[in-house]
Amino acid sequence: MGNTNEMSEVPNINLDGLEHCIVGKELETDTLVYSYEKILLHFVQDGMTYEEAIEYVDYNIIGLKPNGNFLIIYDDTQKI
Repeated sequence: MGNTNEMSEVPNINLDGLEHCIVGKELETDTLVYSYEKILLHFVQDGMTYEEAIEYVDYNIIGLKPNGNFLIIYDDTQKI
């Protein structure tokens, strides 16, 4: 595993138009953390049904792995 300096040089994946869905950063790698629920609601507000938004996000966003990088998406849809 690389040292912390190497890990922090990994570029963040910024989801254009979804900046308001960022809920934090993972401290070790400085990777952005997105809220799954906020992302879904973004697409619902754009006119999709909740189910369409789930399908779209799961396929088109969760599946992203550009240049070997990854996303951290916090699933805050499950209420206890």
